[in-house]
Amino acid sequence: METLVVVGTGHAANALVAGLSKHRYQGRVVLVGDEKHPPYNRPPLSKKFLSEDVQPSELYFRGEDQLAKNGVEVRLGVAAIELNPLARTLKLGSGDVLSYDKLVLSTGAAPRGLASCVDETGGNLNVLRNIADAVRLKADLGRAQSIAIIGAGYVGLEVAASSALLGKRVTVIEAAPRVLARVAGPELAGIVQAAHEAHGVSFRIQSTVKRVAQGASGFDVFLADGERVNAEIVLCAIGAAPNAALAEEAGLAVNRGIVTDTRCATSDDRIFAIGDCATFPRDGDLVQLESVQNASDQADVVARRLCGLEAEYAPLPWFWSDQYDLRLQSVGFPKGSDGSFLRSNESSHTIWHHRDGRIIALDTINASRDHMLTRKLMARGELHLNSVQEAEFDLARLWTQSGQPLDRGV
Repeated sequence: METLVVVGTGHAANALVAGLSKHRYQGRVVLVGDEKHPPYNRPPLSKKFLSEDVQPSELYFRGEDQLAKNGVEVRLGVAAIELNPLARTLKLGSGDVLSYDKLVLSTGAAPRGLASCVDETGGNLNVLRNIADAVRLKADLGRAQSIAIIGAGYVGLEVAASSALLGKRVTVIEAAPRVLARVAGPELAGIVQAAHEAHGVSFRIQSTVKRVAQGASGFDVFLADGERVNAEIVLCAIGAAPNAALAEEAGLAVNRGIVTDTRCATSDDRIFAIGDCATFPRDGDLVQLESVQNASDQADVVARRLCGLEAEYAPLPWFWSDQYDLRLQSVGFPKGSDGSFLRSNESSHTIWHHRDGRIIALDTINASRDHMLTRKLMARGELHLNSVQEAEFDLARLWTQSGQPLDRGV
């Protein structure tokens, strides 16, 4: 019987296990994770987990008993420390050595920290990547009245919203010219920032952190312009770096993340990499995406291939976030667009970004219908600007004009 070892217990690993069951994988499956928790839902860590009475176990996709019933052997709380592709073995921190026929690396990513010359706190700043981080941050928020958040990406802004709803004084510090600079266009960024400011959140945009030190009343964050921001908690939310050391030390190709092809296979065709730890080819470049969609879709490709089915990964990136009463959803990347069009209706907003006469990205706020239809239209082929304009930006008209029935769930 073939033995498959899966390293990691995040979204990608959970989706892979589910896909293997769906496609009737016949081999032995061993799941290895350095956390004591089985695979769990991570997006709530920056939202409901902080602001509501949610226990860690409520985030589990399935417990150890259920995994065992599905034929998955679980090794939790033990790290994979050495991979030998030639011998097809994986050494664990416990000293155990697992032999494998196929291996899937879903090792995720680790939060980036400030440079040691900037962080003078001895590593006392908060980060948020896993349950342990969230438990610590939640406890700190229970005692504190103020928080400074370095980084205005999804995680930073979600924590800002959760903290503001708890009545905390919140300051967000961002080095880029706007919030959500990497994943959304300026129009959506402006709407989101205004919503935060309406809830009392203060922003320092285009502000570089020069030094963070512990003071008499919490932490002092010193900015390049000479301003000092004082807060009882400081969260560093400046992104994450793929956990690729295990693969790199084993001789696999690594370029930022673990390099894969369109089948999610690494430079060793018996080893796959999925989720935040992987980079993959897209438009002539290697791309790394940190999203639930990416993890799930890559996991499905690998599950199918392990079960003898043909599958390749051709991603259409999409992202989402919940902040206050705002549901943010984005498709594609607006970077390099020629322009954009905004349609607003009370609390909903839809923003199309175009380049060379075609739609390359869409940002929406409380407009899930537009988001879902755009994803379907873009997945079907190029979505041209003139066709969208002729339909008066009514995407349902474009979908039904193609002869496709409109899904009532859209």
